[in-house]
Amino acid sequence: MSQAVTVPDPEQDIEISTILSARVMIPITCDRCSRDTDVSLSHLRALALIRCSHCGCERYFTENELRITKTVLASAGYYFTV
Repeated sequence: MSQAVTVPDPEQDIEISTILSARVMIPITCDRCSRDTDVSLSHLRALALIRCSHCGCERYFTENELRITKTVLASAGYYFTV
């Protein structure tokens, strides 16, 4: 015969973090047409050229944008190494 085991209440202050893969796709909004293009995190980390898949507009992802992206993701519990 089996008996039910009581489980203590989970702590409310536990923070869970997720480490993002370099293959995670991040939506980047085009400055010209305002539509999103998904770009891999590894491509963003390289501060590479980003091309809008809708209008073809090109620009480089900047170091400041990478820093802000990292900060916003960290506030939501997602981390990656730069």
